[in-house]
Amino acid sequence: MIKSAFQVMRSMPRNVCFLIIIASLIAATTIEYRSESQTAKSYIVQANGLDQAMALVGNVGGDITRELGIIDAVGARLMP
Repeated sequence: MIKSAFQVMRSMPRNVCFLIIIASLIAATTIEYRSESQTAKSYIVQANGLDQAMALVGNVGGDITRELGIIDAVGARLMP
C-alpha cells in the first residue's frame, strides 16, 4: 500500500514533524534571501581614465551600461 504524505506525517512523532516544518521554513527563507542578494545593481565606476574604469569593471565580471568620458567613468551593473 502506498501512503500519502499526510499519512506518513501522521505516523511520525510530533517533534519530528515540527522539525521538518521548521527546516522547510528556514530553507525557503534562505533561498529567497540569496536570490535577492544575488541581483546585479547599478554603479558609477570612476578612475584615472575611461579605459581604466572599463578595465576595472571587466576585471570583476561586470557589464558596462554607459561610457561617461567627461568624468572618466562608466555606468556598470555589478554584483554586490
